[in-house]
Amino acid sequence: MTGAQATADLLLCECEPIHIPGAIQPNGAMLVVHAESLCITHASANLQSILGCEPLLQLGQPLAVAIGAAQAQALAQLTDRDGTSLGLNGMQCVAQGGRVLHLQAHRTGHSICIDIEPYERPDPNASPITLARSILETFRQAESPQAMCELAVRGLRRTTGYDRVMAYRFAEDGHGEVIAEDCAGPLEPVLGLHYPASDIPAQARRHYLRQRVGTVADSAYVPVALLGDPECADRAPIDLTHSALRSVSPLHRQYMRNMGTAASLTVGLGGSEHLWGMFVCHHATPRMAGPDVRAVADIIGTVASLLLVSLGRAENEAARRERGEVLRQIIDRLAAPGTLHDAFATAQAELLDMVGATGALVCLGGVLRAHGRTPGLDQARRALATLQITGNGEIVAMDDLGFRFPALTPCVADGSGVLLLPLTPGTDDAILWFRPELERTILWGGDDTKATAGPPSPRTCFATRKQTITGRAAPWSQADLAIAGDLRVAVEAQVAQRARAELSALQNASQDFGQPNRQRELERSNAALEEFAYAASHDLKAPLRAIGHLAEWIAEDLAPAASPDTRENLGLLQGRVDRLQLLLDGLLTYSRAGREGGSVFEDIDIEDLVRGISADLAPPPGFVIICEAGLPPIFACRVPLAIVLTNLIANAVLHHDRAAGNIHVSMRLADGMAEFRVSDDGPGIPARFRERIFQIFQTLASRDHREASGVGLAIVRKHVLANGGTIRVENAGPRRGAVFVFTWTEAVR
Repeated sequence: MTGAQATADLLLCECEPIHIPGAIQPNGAMLVVHAESLCITHASANLQSILGCEPLLQLGQPLAVAIGAAQAQALAQLTDRDGTSLGLNGMQCVAQGGRVLHLQAHRTGHSICIDIEPYERPDPNASPITLARSILETFRQAESPQAMCELAVRGLRRTTGYDRVMAYRFAEDGHGEVIAEDCAGPLEPVLGLHYPASDIPAQARRHYLRQRVGTVADSAYVPVALLGDPECADRAPIDLTHSALRSVSPLHRQYMRNMGTAASLTVGLGGSEHLWGMFVCHHATPRMAGPDVRAVADIIGTVASLLLVSLGRAENEAARRERGEVLRQIIDRLAAPGTLHDAFATAQAELLDMVGATGALVCLGGVLRAHGRTPGLDQARRALATLQITGNGEIVAMDDLGFRFPALTPCVADGSGVLLLPLTPGTDDAILWFRPELERTILWGGDDTKATAGPPSPRTCFATRKQTITGRAAPWSQADLAIAGDLRVAVEAQVAQRARAELSALQNASQDFGQPNRQRELERSNAALEEFAYAASHDLKAPLRAIGHLAEWIAEDLAPAASPDTRENLGLLQGRVDRLQLLLDGLLTYSRAGREGGSVFEDIDIEDLVRGISADLAPPPGFVIICEAGLPPIFACRVPLAIVLTNLIANAVLHHDRAAGNIHVSMRLADGMAEFRVSDDGPGIPARFRERIFQIFQTLASRDHREASGVGLAIVRKHVLANGGTIRVENAGPRRGAVFVFTWTEAVR
C-alpha cells in the first residue's frame, strides 16, 4: 500500500462516527425515552428476547409499561448533565419468566438511554468494591508509573479472568507500546511490542476520555439495530458514548478477529484532555464483562489515572532533587570571580551532567563558547538561531532535530537532541544542550504497511517486525526541563548581583576622585545606574514568572470546584502579575532610553513622520491626529524623535475622557532648536501634577481603570534631555486639554 493510500485510509477511520452507530451489541437490549415525558422513542430490535416485549409495540408508550413504575420513577430523578448515570450498581427488574435484569441509564441531550442486561447476583464476598480494593491495596507498593501498571495488570487478570491483560502507553507521535503484561492461555505475549497510531484512531482515543470502560463480548457478533418511533419529531441519531452496549466499529471487530481475539475489555487512562494509555484485556473465546466487572475496571482506571499523575510528578521531583547538588556546584562557579563564560567553562562537566547532555553551546553577550561534544560551530550556531526563532523566548526541547528542520541535518550525529534555554529576555543569551543520535531497534506487533488496494480495512499482519530507528536522540524528561529552568533563575540572579556590585563600586569610586574627574565618574555612574535598572528588572522577572505559573496551576486544579469568589481572586492575581510584567518591561525600555550611539541623522519630514505614527497607533475611530501643514524638515535622528512623538500622541488618546478627540502637532524652528507642541482636547493636567507625570511609574488615573505602566512620559523626558532639549506642560488656553512643549536640538549638517 502506498503512503497516500495509508493516509487516506487512516483519515477515513478517524472520521468514522463511532458514537452514533445506530446499533448495540446483542448481549443486552436498549430503550431510549424522552427525558421529560419518559415516553419510549427507540427500542433495540432484540427487546423481545431480553425483556420479553415486542420492540415496535413499545414505541411511543410510557416507560413504566416496559420496566415497571418504580424503575421509571427512579429514572425521572436523573440530572440534566450529559453522561449522568444512575450509579455503579444501577437498578434491577424482573422480566417475564423470572429473569433478573440490570438497568443502567445515562442522559444524552433530550434523551435517556437505558442499557438492559441479563444479571447474575454476585457472591457477597466478590462485590465490585471488594474486588477493586484487593487491587488498589497493591498500588501502595508502586513507586513509579511502570510499577503501578505491572501491579494493575496482574490484579485485573486475576479478578476478571481474561487470558491476557496489558498496559498500553501512547508515545508523543501517537503510536503505543505494551509496557506491562500478565498473560496465560492460548494468546501469545506481546510485552515490549509497539503498535502504530492507526491501530487506535483519534476518535477512539477521544471516546475513552469520555467513557473510560469499553467491552466487546464477541468480536463475531451481529449488531442489533436501534428502532426509532416514526412519530418522533427528533430524528437525530442517538449518542451512545456512555452506553456499555454501544456497537463498536466493524473495522475494530475485524481487527480483533485478525489478531485472534474474541473478547476485550478496555480501560482508558488519563485526565479530561489527554489519554496517557490504556489497560487492555483480551480473551481467546467470547467473554462477557458484566456490570460488576465493568465497575471494578472503572474504579481501577480512575485511581490508576490519578496515580499516574502523582507518581509521574514524584519521579520528576526526585530526579530534580538528585540534580540539585550539581546545580549548586554550578551556582558556586557562577559566583566566583571572573566572567560568566569562565564560570561555565570551569563547570563544564556539571553543566552537561545536569541534563544528561554530551555537549553545550553557551551564548552570552554575543560571544559563543562550545563545551563537550557538539556539532561544528557553524552548524551549532545555525541551530541556535533557528531554535531561538521557533521558541520565541521559551524553553525548546526535541529529540529529532533533523526531522523537524531538514536544513540542520548535519547536526544529527552529535545533536539529534537539543534543549534550548533562553537566559535573558530581549537578548540572544542562551544555552543550547546537545544529545547525539541514538540508534536503536524496536519491535512492532505486525506490519501496517502490508495491505491490499480497496476499501479501508484493518491490517491482517501481526508478525513481529524489527525496525532500526535513526535520527533521534534519547528524549528529554520533565526533570531535564525543570532543572534547566532552575539554572535560568540562578543565572538571572547572578547577572543582577554583578550589576549591583559594579554600581556600588562605581558610586564609591566617584566619591574618592578629585573635582577634575567628577564629570567623567558621574557619566560612568549614570551608565551603571542604567545597567542596574536593566539587571534588576530581570532579578524581579524570575520570581514573577514563578508566581504567574503557580496562579495558573492553582486555577487549573481548582477549576471544577472553585467558587465564583475564588475564580475572581485568581483572575485578579493573574492581572496583577501581568501588570507587574508591564512595569518591568517599561523599566527595561527606560534603562535603554537616550542611548542611541551610532544613530543615523537625516532630514525628517515631520508631516510624514506623524502620518506614520498615526498609522502604527491605529487610534479609535473617533480620534483625529492632525499635523500642521507646511512644516520645514529638521536634520536629526529619526528613532528617538519618533519615540517621543509616539508616546505623547498615544498618551493623549489613552487618557482622553471621551470616545472622540483631536490631537494636534505643530513645530517652529529658532536658533538651531525645534520647538514641538503636541496638544489635545482631553481633560487636561492640573498644575500640581505637571512635574510628577514625568517621574517613572507615576500615573494620574488608577491602573484599575487604564492599563498603563507609568513609564511612557519618563522615557519621553529622558530622550528629550539626551538630545539637549527641555519639556514642559502648558494649559490649552480657553479650550479643554493640555499642551506638551518640548525642544529638540537640530544636528549640524
